[in-house]
Amino acid sequence: MSDDPDDASNSSARVTLELYDLSVEVDGAPDDDLDDVEATATELMDYLVEQHYALEQGTDDRDRF
Repeated sequence: MSDDPDDASNSSARVTLELYDLSVEVDGAPDDDLDDVEATATELMDYLVEQHYALEQGTDDRDRF
């Protein structure tokens, strides 16, 4: 295994998703499959989009200060 940071065999899977002002970056463990890391990033982005929509619609049920 190389110490070169550009060597793909020395890195873990990384997925970055961006949608308008939202950005999600998920780093997997060295033994994680890229598809699994991508699915996790997509689930997180979906959650953030749903929360954003709830806030815009005023359906957020969190306590306000």
